[in-house]
Amino acid sequence: MLKLFGALLIFSACTLFGFYKSYELKSRTEALKDICSGLDLMSIQINSGQELPYILKRCFKECPDIICNGDKVTVDSGRLKSTDAEPLKKLFLTIGQSNSENELKKISFCKAETEKNLRLSETAYNEGAKLRQSLGICAGLALGIMVI
Repeated sequence: MLKLFGALLIFSACTLFGFYKSYELKSRTEALKDICSGLDLMSIQINSGQELPYILKRCFKECPDIICNGDKVTVDSGRLKSTDAEPLKKLFLTIGQSNSENELKKISFCKAETEKNLRLSETAYNEGAKLRQSLGICAGLALGIMVI
């Protein structure tokens, strides 16, 4: 009975780990979509003449990966890879230091990089999500059978 319980516990742990790894891919894709929509809104708002802290808070309020504290913007790379966060960090370091035309160029460049990373993330999710789930289940079954 104890072996059966151990096998069930191992199977559950491996299966949940596979689903967790699949969820990580999905959450990265969702974060990049939120950032892209925030950058779109930011490019529209930049010409409105409003203050930069207000624009940043308004544009990225739906995105938990970008934290706006006044003029200071922090990119939390919990769900993002370093290649995803790097263009955003460069943008937020230099935002508000030039005229609106140059700001729009910076935003469009950052949006292009983020969209490229989004396409890569969607491809990785489509190819790897089911694989990681199945691998977790199969590894759990194999280890569970070995315990019995």
